[in-house]
Amino acid sequence: MRALILAPFDKCHILRLETLGRVIHVSWTETKTLVSPDDLASRLITEEIDVLVVEADFVFDETIKESPSLRFIGICRASTNSVDIDAATEAGILVVNTPARNAQAVAEHALGLLFALARKIPAAHQYTSQGRWQNPTEPYLSMRGVELGGKTLGVIGLGAIGRHLAMMCNGIGMRVVA
Repeated sequence: MRALILAPFDKCHILRLETLGRVIHVSWTETKTLVSPDDLASRLITEEIDVLVVEADFVFDETIKESPSLRFIGICRASTNSVDIDAATEAGILVVNTPARNAQAVAEHALGLLFALARKIPAAHQYTSQGRWQNPTEPYLSMRGVELGGKTLGVIGLGAIGRHLAMMCNGIGMRVVA
């Protein structure tokens, strides 16, 4: 196996993969840039790569057609829109993705936004950072938020993100309707 990994990977996983063959790991999060389609095609050909793992890099039809040894593309994200799936399928290349990879993080972000709005955190931040805290009682009147416990949350779709969000909201005493 000759693998090119352009996604962030823990060193322990790279070491495990190296027991199977040669692994080149160049994460876009370290280089702060994506590999151009031409550079990717060139590297796949010259290095005779048969396993490619991407997260943000694009793998177009031309790249796939120019890479005769490529047999597997792993996409480290839920969406497959960065890889030409039809071209890969036509070339006999297996493509896999990671559905629900960031579901927990997205659900936590959504819950954080719920807290921010319910507790008026953005307004309170603006109020204090602009030095408008003159009347000692005003923040208690205008910045009073609401508690989320006991409130009802409507979740449209119980995919991975919706399920995580529903579980977290149940945990703080919210009623969840999906």
